[in-house]
Amino acid sequence: MSFGRPYILNIDGAIHDGWLLISEFSNEFNKEFLRAYLESNICKSQYYKAAAGGVVSNLNKEIVKSIYVSYPSIIEQNKIARFLSLTDYKLEVLEAKIATLKKYRKGIQKIAFRRTPKEAYVKLKSLVLFMPKSKLSAGNSVENGKYPFYLSGEKIGTINSFMNDGCYIIANDGGEAGFRLSNGPFAYSDHCICFQSENEWTTRNLYEYLDSQKDRITYVGFLGSGLKNIDRAYLQNFGVPSTIGNKKLAILFSLLDEKIQNLENELVWLKAAKRYLLTNMFI
Repeated sequence: MSFGRPYILNIDGAIHDGWLLISEFSNEFNKEFLRAYLESNICKSQYYKAAAGGVVSNLNKEIVKSIYVSYPSIIEQNKIARFLSLTDYKLEVLEAKIATLKKYRKGIQKIAFRRTPKEAYVKLKSLVLFMPKSKLSAGNSVENGKYPFYLSGEKIGTINSFMNDGCYIIANDGGEAGFRLSNGPFAYSDHCICFQSENEWTTRNLYEYLDSQKDRITYVGFLGSGLKNIDRAYLQNFGVPSTIGNKKLAILFSLLDEKIQNLENELVWLKAAKRYLLTNMFI
C-alpha cells in the first residue's frame, strides 16, 4: 500500500490528486490529535485490512472513510495534542542544537587546522607510532561482540577480542580517505591503518587535522586504477602543523563531542518515547 504521513495545512492553497483532504471535523476532533491518530499503527492496520484483495493497494477516500476511530472527549484530546506538540517542539530544538554544535565544531576545525605556507610542518611519522598491519579480515566480525571492530569505509563490526586499548586513529587504506578515533579496547581489519601519538591530546588533534584534510589526501594520496589504495609512504610523510599538540584545543573538541553525544542520546530517547506513546495510546 502506498501512503505517507498526514499533515496539517495551515495556509490557503490547493492539493493535487495524489493527496486526500479531510475537513469539517472541528466539532469532534482536535486536529493535532486526529493527525496523530491517522499516523498511528492501529490506523495503518485498518488501511491494510480495508485494501486487502484489491488489485492496487493504494490509499483512497473510501478506505479512509471506512476506518474506525475511538476517541476521548475534546478536553482530553486537547491535553494529548498539547503534549504531542511540546514533544515535537522539543525534538526540533534538539535537532537544531545538534546541527548548530556540529557546524560550530566544523568551523573550529577549519580555522584551527588551516594550512598556511608559512607554518612549520613536520612529517606524520615523526609524531606517531604505526601499528602492525592487521591479520584480521572483515569475515572475523561477529554479531554482538564485546569490542568495536573497525572495517573499511565507515563500517564498524564487533569482535570478542581486542588488539589495542587506548586513544588511536584508524584510517582507511582503500577507496577514499577516512579517519576514525577510538578510545578504549578495539580491533581493526587488514583494510585499516592504525596509529597513535605519544599522548592522547596530540592523537586527538591529529585526528581532527587529518579529518579536515581528507579530501586532499584522497586526491593526492590514493593511487591505482579501479578501487584506489592509499600510498602509505605518502600518509607517513604527510605534513602536519608543528603546533598539533595543543592540549586546550583537544579538550575543546572532546567537550564538544561529549555535548553532541549527550544531545543525540536525548534525541534518540525522546523519539523512542514518542513512538511508544503513539503505539500504546491508540488501542
